[in-house]
Amino acid sequence: MGRHQSIPLGSIIASPRLQNRNAAAPCLREKLPHSKATIEHLGSLKLAIKRGDPIPPVSVVRAEPERGERFYLVDGFHRYWAHDQLKCKTIEANVLDGCGLVDALIASGKANQNHGLRLTKDERVENAWRCLNLSETDYYRRMNKAEAEAALGVDRETIKKMRQKVRQRGIAAGSIDPALTGKAAEAALLDYWNENPAQETWRMARRDGSSERKDAHWKEKKAAREIAQLLTNIAGAYGPEVAKKAIFDVGFYLHSLKPAEGIAKLQRAFSVSPQPLPSDDEATLSAEEMEDFHAWQKAQAFDYQPPSLFTEADHLEASSDF
Repeated sequence: MGRHQSIPLGSIIASPRLQNRNAAAPCLREKLPHSKATIEHLGSLKLAIKRGDPIPPVSVVRAEPERGERFYLVDGFHRYWAHDQLKCKTIEANVLDGCGLVDALIASGKANQNHGLRLTKDERVENAWRCLNLSETDYYRRMNKAEAEAALGVDRETIKKMRQKVRQRGIAAGSIDPALTGKAAEAALLDYWNENPAQETWRMARRDGSSERKDAHWKEKKAAREIAQLLTNIAGAYGPEVAKKAIFDVGFYLHSLKPAEGIAKLQRAFSVSPQPLPSDDEATLSAEEMEDFHAWQKAQAFDYQPPSLFTEADHLEASSDF
């Protein structure tokens, strides 16, 4: 948990390179519009701060001694932004064990797991791939799959696929002997990986740079996942019994009909129409936006302080409730 204390807001280093939320981090640039969820979350935080309601403290790691009494922000960027917009002088923080950039990177990789706007599965996957390829966090590459699973918040099968992708690249480049096994194969993988960390996102890496969508079977699996997620959301909002009855009601209109006929009748019966899915493929941002964000993020210094987070219109929208 760390040591709870009040620290000056100006002593915090809110580096975009320690921000793990790929979907929200672009609001540090002013190229992408701020999402409705981000504005609403900031609005509720600002209202809570004004009322004096308790909110979770941010998490920080003490910076290197030569930086003076400063702290790297590793969790609570929205809470920090809300305090900054309200021009607060101090903020409540948990000062975690450790000191310096490496400890801050380790802590930031574990952020947003239990409160706030939690990382989605896709965000955790992209964050894990990024951590595996940053030179500052190369220790993740040396972990076994179980250790990496716990540290990065993704399943070991995903870790396995990432390692296999790098190994395939090493073999194709002639840097890894495909006949190697055991410790020799692991050493060859790490040697290649250390010299050739991936620069693109996991989404692009697993497609080998192609932006083409996968086959019909893969699309069916994705559609099934979207439906399962939607039904889970409905059950959570209305309760499992109501959701079950609603599913039966919907199913009645699809019974004994061809797919196209069933969908058309369903739309007429419930006055619904197709809407864009909330995410594109397995990334919250498009491939181009994600690539642009990572390129921008890597170009920033760790003590970069954005001069402005929101436009005047954003301020007005975020403040409209109070």
